[in-house]
Amino acid sequence: MTTARDSKYTYLEDGRTQRFKEVSGEMHDPQDLLVFIPPWDKIGEQAIKMFPEIFNGVVNQAQFEQVILNFAQGKGKTMRPVNEQGKVLASLEDVAEDERVFISFVDKNENKTVFHLPVSKEPQIGWNTFDTKLYKDEDGNTLRERHIGNAVKDIEY
Repeated sequence: MTTARDSKYTYLEDGRTQRFKEVSGEMHDPQDLLVFIPPWDKIGEQAIKMFPEIFNGVVNQAQFEQVILNFAQGKGKTMRPVNEQGKVLASLEDVAEDERVFISFVDKNENKTVFHLPVSKEPQIGWNTFDTKLYKDEDGNTLRERHIGNAVKDIEY
């Protein structure tokens, strides 16, 4: 699939995905999991009802993306792909086993989920990519790399 800024995602034989950033010519390391975040016009009304403290005042896609980017990049915050029971998912294989998948937006300082959003396991035109992988740092700590990508503009099978 190709995103609005011409990043190309490929599903690899080992069950991971890989992103090629056309603009810079950069091939990123394979990721363990890829899901798709719905656009604001599909979820906005319901998101405001369910999480008014987060989404009141959000009226468009750009504002919505700013809210979720704050969790991807903000200090003390994170995003975790989870199933309906709240189990953290680590791979596309994990995602395939569950009927419904969500992204939990977590305040790590308070160790609590602030809100969650349903995501798609399949690419959809207009939906943003979210890819992630687990890795170990130099001290042996397990960390999660997260990337919110641009909207999908083309899907090839």
